[in-house]
Amino acid sequence: SPFLRSLLLEALQLVGTKGVADNLSAASELLRHSSGDVRCAGLEALQVLGIAGGDAKTVSAVSSLLMDVDYKVRSAALRALAALAKPGDSSLIVSVRQRFDDAFFAVRESARATFAAIGGSFKVPGSVAVRCSNCSRGLMEVSAQFG
Repeated sequence: SPFLRSLLLEALQLVGTKGVADNLSAASELLRHSSGDVRCAGLEALQVLGIAGGDAKTVSAVSSLLMDVDYKVRSAALRALAALAKPGDSSLIVSVRQRFDDAFFAVRESARATFAAIGGSFKVPGSVAVRCSNCSRGLMEVSAQFG
């Protein structure tokens, strides 16, 4: 629930960086909860506690939620990865790109933002970057593969 999420974030902010390892462990535990709202709260807590370019175990736990049944959890996992992941992690970038085709707009938008945050200059083989004249984002990637 939003109430639970706000209480959790408030408590974590009060704790600050003292005991970060214990707090990371507690927040990571929430990622396995049966409630999607609790998993989202855990992801938000990891963003508050996390260290950019950080812990591979935490990033792996978060990235496992990219395939969650709840679209809100997938979107929250993408936002957490944008804050936590090491830029240029090619295996993670591939996982994030797969969410570009998600059925939910919020997830697709989170995937694009996360890709921009961690993607760097990652290129897909067989594609080229071209200037987009219809938007303010500048470059877009176009693949030569047609299926």
